[in-house]
Amino acid sequence: MEDALRVGYSFGEWLKERGYAKKKLVSVGGDVRLSTAPLKSALISGLLSSGFDVIDLGMVPTPTLYFSVAHMGLDGGAMITASHLPSKYNGIKLVRPGGIALSYETGIGDVEKLCSAPHTYGADIGKPKELGGVMDFYWAFIKQASKLSDSTALSVAVDSGNGTCGYFADALRGEGYTVYPLFQEPNGTFPNHVPDPLREENLLSLKKTVIEKGADVGIAFDGDGDRIGVVDNLGRHVSSDQLLALLASQELEGNPGGLIVHDVLASSIVDEVVKAKGGRVLVSRTGHSYINSAVIEKGALMAGEVSGHIYYLDGYYGFDDASFAALKVLDLVAKAKARGQDLAELVNALPVVYSSPEFRLPCPEDKKALVISKLVDRLSSQGYKLSTIDGVRVDADFGWGIVRPSNTEPVLALRFEGKDEASLKRIESIFAPTIAEVLGVDLPAARTIFLFTALKYS
Repeated sequence: MEDALRVGYSFGEWLKERGYAKKKLVSVGGDVRLSTAPLKSALISGLLSSGFDVIDLGMVPTPTLYFSVAHMGLDGGAMITASHLPSKYNGIKLVRPGGIALSYETGIGDVEKLCSAPHTYGADIGKPKELGGVMDFYWAFIKQASKLSDSTALSVAVDSGNGTCGYFADALRGEGYTVYPLFQEPNGTFPNHVPDPLREENLLSLKKTVIEKGADVGIAFDGDGDRIGVVDNLGRHVSSDQLLALLASQELEGNPGGLIVHDVLASSIVDEVVKAKGGRVLVSRTGHSYINSAVIEKGALMAGEVSGHIYYLDGYYGFDDASFAALKVLDLVAKAKARGQDLAELVNALPVVYSSPEFRLPCPEDKKALVISKLVDRLSSQGYKLSTIDGVRVDADFGWGIVRPSNTEPVLALRFEGKDEASLKRIESIFAPTIAEVLGVDLPAARTIFLFTALKYS
């Protein structure tokens, strides 16, 4: 708990140093994990001792915490959560005014340094407050802001993963939807599956429910409600790339020429769909705080990451919110249904490419930079077009590939895509020699070991 206390105090000091302490008021929320309550209590004590008043939101999705900061004009906020990770993990997300998350470069590094300095905690100077009805207010706002059309004829399966979004199924039912809820009760041990909606094994129950009930769509949330997974009416997982392409297309219908942001790992189908709709594309470094900042600074309509984060600035505040994105999905499906189409048909109409899932290759921390530098030197000397905004990415006329170091784990993230299966293997072969030289890993063999199988997006 000492660490959380230090973070709370140091975050308060950082906000004051940066001139953000206009109201001396911040909000704090937490997810369902068993370790969250004591960590939140310690964090709040640290903030109070730094002179801030604190609004304790209780157990809420992370986007609700962001919303409270942005909508109420608070000085900042903090969320106790480990998002989609297993129950034994926990952490703290920090945001500044506007609900904008801090990256290591924009504040986390500074808070870390302040945490390392000697501390003398006095009596709490600030005051704790509670805010009743926050989830009702938040729901009313996102329902209106998402411009949701009359979608109540839809039937929706909702897997809350025993996380913070159990409210969503009840809220939809209250609006007149036919809802089939799964794992709705908050449970910090996550007894049914890890709350990660991008892993196929975690979607099995949702897929089964969609098929058995004949639902129009299935929605899955991660543990803290900032990542979304979608299953179509045939029980197929709609990849994050496909979802972003469909939602971007919908957004550009009323905003011709608008900007869509995506991370460096996104499939080319996103660019192809956006450009076909007359939109513009900005590629950003992977990571919530980087995408969040890019959306706001560039005035983008929306953004998405392969990891399932969807951001909207059009009508909203620019942060990732799975509940808001889910309402946009329902609007998409409802409008398609009114035209006599279903979600599966929309997915089938997307461009066809051969794309791998993200492959996370173990790599010691002290070799990450070496892998990247050697790839840059070798591939640039071979005449390939490179992007180095996040690792190294090669774009060729037959496909693309990327290797980037993880910010949180001793791994490299790899992804390849080609126009056909042969092109996919060709892209992989461009990176393989350097991986073998530095890490002693045969990439094709590792692909088999880690079940790195190509997916046809069609």
